[in-house]
Amino acid sequence: IGAAQGVTRVAAGLGDRVGMLAFADRVLATLPPRSQTDQLRRLTLRLAAVEPQLVESDYRTAFTTALAQFPRRALVIVLSELANEAAAHTLLPALGLMRRRHLVVVGAVRDPVVERWSSTPATGIEEVYRQAAAIHMLERRRATAARLRAAGATVVDAAPGALATTLADAYTDVKARGCL
Repeated sequence: IGAAQGVTRVAAGLGDRVGMLAFADRVLATLPPRSQTDQLRRLTLRLAAVEPQLVESDYRTAFTTALAQFPRRALVIVLSELANEAAAHTLLPALGLMRRRHLVVVGAVRDPVVERWSSTPATGIEEVYRQAAAIHMLERRRATAARLRAAGATVVDAAPGALATTLADAYTDVKARGCL
């Protein structure tokens, strides 16, 4: 929510239209793009009402819905997890739908605990297994990010607390380059 709010604040402040679509295995909430000053409040209320669900995200349905509801060329920011199988097996194939018309940024938050586990010297068997699992997870994350970049997406993989700022920077960079 904080990342979506941060980008909305910057984009709306620059007079751009901002919309939102939240989804899991189905679309949970939408907010039509507007450039009105209260769009941040509207986005916050919509996202606050969304309940997290432990289901695999259906990117294809979400992207098809987004294309139908948001037909104008836009910067689309997809907030997702890079290390899970869904990112590699469902986000990547569905990405082509969005890339035909829109610029896509995929934003994710790194897990500092997993990063610490990958680099902390292991002193016992449990730590060795934990370190191996952490290294494996980080490698899957890097591989997924590389595949998304190769498919034409910009990937923002930020530390906790830095995602909103890093996404806002990506947005202002796209705007400054005149890519929209």
